[in-house]
Amino acid sequence: MTDQSPFWRSVDVSKTAVLLSDVQTQLLSHMSEAEQEKYLSSVLELLQKFRTHISQRQSKGEARGPLIIHHVVSMDYATINLSPYNKINNWALKRLQASGTTSKFTPVADPAITVPKILHPEQGWNVNEFVLTKQAPSCFISSSLLKILGARDIKHVVLVGLTTEGSVLSSVRHGSDLDFHIIVPREGVWCDDTGLGETVLTQLVPRFADVCDVADVENLIA
Repeated sequence: MTDQSPFWRSVDVSKTAVLLSDVQTQLLSHMSEAEQEKYLSSVLELLQKFRTHISQRQSKGEARGPLIIHHVVSMDYATINLSPYNKINNWALKRLQASGTTSKFTPVADPAITVPKILHPEQGWNVNEFVLTKQAPSCFISSSLLKILGARDIKHVVLVGLTTEGSVLSSVRHGSDLDFHIIVPREGVWCDDTGLGETVLTQLVPRFADVCDVADVENLIA
């Protein structure tokens, strides 16, 4: 990232959260196997960098540090709160229905099972990396996310997610209104319509957030 961006800010890693929105097996199933492997590889690399940094800070006895949140769509009766008349909500509904989730309305006791296993932390979920459910495409509404970010004094959010035209776009809009500094790594977002995704990522998302490469984010904690 450079200071040419109108959203550029000096980043305090200890006040940074990696937020993975809708990175779930049900939604990933709409990618080809090759796309899934490439996408998850990029996301995992980013997570491992932050996990290592968190461990290093903990070993030094530092209480404050980065946070990793897997923000997933609730796979239970609450899914009916996604209105089919809202364009962004309808995107999520179509994909959930295609996976057979909404037709069964089977309550899910542990939302972590919707997160791809390759992304699960080896040492298990903990206070610095956990799963949070939501009932809307945007990460900043219909969940306790804002309370959590406030309690941890988070100012910067690295947003990864599915998809660019849905959850990512709606989240950066709400997040910027709440004065969070949002960073979107290109390799961490995806759209099943390549042309649409590129347009949203290059023309709309930059109105609300810094768009950069994963390598730029990793350099923050190098």
